[in-house]
Amino acid sequence: MATTNYDRQETVFYKSFLDEMVEYSLRAHTVRHEFRHLMIENHNLLQQSRGSWVLHHDSVPIEKDADAWADAFY
Repeated sequence: MATTNYDRQETVFYKSFLDEMVEYSLRAHTVRHEFRHLMIENHNLLQQSRGSWVLHHDSVPIEKDADAWADAFY
């Protein structure tokens, strides 16, 4: 759906993100989640997150933080 690069301060949303029949609230959550990855507070969690990305994506500190921030946004 999207890729974020902290060093370039860039997020790319793929065409499929807009083409998929996904309700607005889920898309908005994804935008907020990816935006959080551009913030230094989230980036600082990167060291704690290394190595566990593939097997435990949802429990990785950097991802948990981005989800919590996106959930608390509104």
